[in-house]
Formats: sequence, C-alpha cells, structure tokens
Amino acid sequence: MSDMSANGSAVQYAHVLDEYALLVQCLRQLNGCRSYQEVAVALLEITARFGLDGVIHMRVGGLEQTISAAGQDVAAEVAMVRHVREMDRIVAFRDKAAYNFERITILVNNMPLADAALCGRLRDHLAIAAAAADDRLAVLRTMLDNASGIAALENILAMLDQTRQEYRVRLSEARERSGQSMETLVEQVNDMSQDFDLSSAQEAAMISAIRRAGQRIVAGFDLAPVVAGALDQLVDELEQIVSREPAKDNTGEALPTIELF
Repeated sequence: MSDMSANGSAVQYAHVLDEYALLVQCLRQLNGCRSYQEVAVALLEITARFGLDGVIHMRVGGLEQTISAAGQDVAAEVAMVRHVREMDRIVAFRDKAAYNFERITILVNNMPLADAALCGRLRDHLAIAAAAADDRLAVLRTMLDNASGIAALENILAMLDQTRQEYRVRLSEARERSGQSMETLVEQVNDMSQDFDLSSAQEAAMISAIRRAGQRIVAGFDLAPVVAGALDQLVDELEQIVSREPAKDNTGEALPTIELF
C-alpha cells in the first residue's frame, strides 16, 4: 500500500513539473513574440496543453480582437469577454475563470473543478502567463509607435531634402536672371539717354544709381547660403536620427517588423 502511495506521489510530482515546464516554455515564447497575433497563439497553445478551452481577447490602442480555437471574434465569445472584463482582475465562476489585465483578457471555460489541487495550480499558471502577455503587448505597442514615428520622420526627411535641392536650383537661376536683367537695364538706359539729350555726367550718374540699386538687390542673395546651410544641417541631423538602430527589447534582439492583427 505504501509503495502504491509512493508511486502515486511520484506521478503527481512529475505532472507538477510538467506543468511548470509548460509555463516556462510559454513565458519564453511570449518573450520572443514579434506580433500581437503571436501573443494570442502562445496563450492558446498553453491553455490547450493544459487541457483547457481558452479564449484570448486583446486590446491595444484602438484595436480589439478575440481569438480562440473556434476562430476570430466569435459573437458568443466576444459577448462573454465583454461581460467578464468589467469584473475583477481574476474571476472564477463555476467551471469558468477569467484573467483581466490592461491589454488582455484570458477566459477559460472548463477549469478542472473535480481536482482542486490541479485547478488551483492552473489558475496560478494562467495568472502568470496573462501578466507576461500583457507586458509583451505593451512592448510591442511601444515598438509599433516607434516604427510609425520613424516612418513619418522619413517622409518629412524626403520632402525636406527635395525642398533643399529645389531651393539651390532656384537660387542659382535667380542669381543668373538678376545679373542678366541688370545688364539689360543698363543697356536700355544707355539707349534712352540719347533720346533725352542727357549730358555725359547725367548719363553716368543715372547708370551709377541703377547699378547701386541692382547691387543692393543682388546682395539680398547673400543670405541664401545661410538658409541653405541651415537646411543642410537639418537634413543631416534627421538622417542621423532615422539611421539609428531600432530599440531592442529584453531578448536582446531588435524587432524588425511589427505585424498587426
């Protein structure tokens, strides 16, 4: 009888170790998830391996999705999740259990009430998994925000670079046109001075006044290099920001792509 009891204890102990191994595996899987969908898959896998019928509801930003083995956004499951998510952090009623965190709710429909010890352990395991999943969703959300910000910055950089190039071209053209216009004006004044019977001194004074006015106009272009230099510096700084390595999560690996549902 004692041998049978010892064997039973050994088997139960092995089951407990298996449960903890599954939990650790799930936590590692969550830590490596690169998308919201992968988080849901990891949670559905552990609930299934625990022999449980799980429903995963995620809410990140303005997005919500309910996923289970029955599919996506099943009406009855969505209604149930909306009901339990307004309750406490951990809710147990009959053979159901719900775990509500900021970004995720896990709903289980078949807790093993006949085995109180097993039921208690599974509730603890699911609470840990739900907390880890919620943290991972927060990380993914941050990475998504950063990726969106970099994309917007790249668009601004492209437009700014195009503006800089167009500015330089138009500046060069404006300088050339101003010089040509001034010479044309001087020639026209020379021709007109003969019609007005101006003396040589009067003609020279008029042309000198026109040249001085033209020089003042052209001098205005001296500020252009300052503007162009500021644009160059701004483009360089933005390029450095965009080219920085993406932020890394606690796995030590960058998240190159973040998929949505």
